[in-house]
Amino acid sequence: MSEKRRRSSLLQDLVNKRASEGEEQAANIDSDPWRLASFGVIDLLKKLVEEGGIDVNAKDDRGMPPIIWAIRSGHEEVATYLLDKGADMESFGYAGMRALHHACSCSHEGCITLLLDRGADANGADEYGNTGLHYAAARGVLNIIIRLISSGAEPDVPNVQGSTPLHKACAFGQNAVVKKLIEKGSEVGRSDKDNNTPLHIAARSGFGSLVSLLLDLGAPMQVANKAGKSPKDVALNASIAALLTEPS
Repeated sequence: MSEKRRRSSLLQDLVNKRASEGEEQAANIDSDPWRLASFGVIDLLKKLVEEGGIDVNAKDDRGMPPIIWAIRSGHEEVATYLLDKGADMESFGYAGMRALHHACSCSHEGCITLLLDRGADANGADEYGNTGLHYAAARGVLNIIIRLISSGAEPDVPNVQGSTPLHKACAFGQNAVVKKLIEKGSEVGRSDKDNNTPLHIAARSGFGSLVSLLLDLGAPMQVANKAGKSPKDVALNASIAALLTEPS
């Protein structure tokens, strides 16, 4: 066999192998309710559930049920279908995160509304004590914050580290969310387990405008954390430290 023909034969073998692998992958997806939910392939998912008898609450090797994959990807229609077929919206996956936690983490407003309208626990916590409001506060979408609180989410609930949604919002510089949380009852001077207040968090994260906002809203400047540091002591830069200097 000539070298040219040998190379051609090897190339054809490779093409055939890739085609075979592609067919196998497609077949795997067709029979995988978690991928179908994640990709939003509702027709094939319906076929699996209604003709194949797939358990809509079955968990994959990551411990995730289809409803969580649908919610993570923002596939509201798929999530609605799964709920109609008996999916448990309070079923948890990795780290104890439920569907609402994922919806808030990914800022999928439609999915959040769907879950809350169907009765999702607005104060359900993951294994670290984070509620949907903790995740939403970090992301900073004000409409989601308002919807969660109007659905009963507690604005000042701490996680296992003592961090409230306000601490999370301060860590990510979410000024509008900070203002709304305090308006709705979050304690501006509340300390976490390391005695860091929201002002400590904002100062060390370098958010000058947020530091000013917190001061305007009554945040105490002289609270020391467990390391004995005040918000001024942990300020990221001199300009923020200046904001935290008492007038002489």
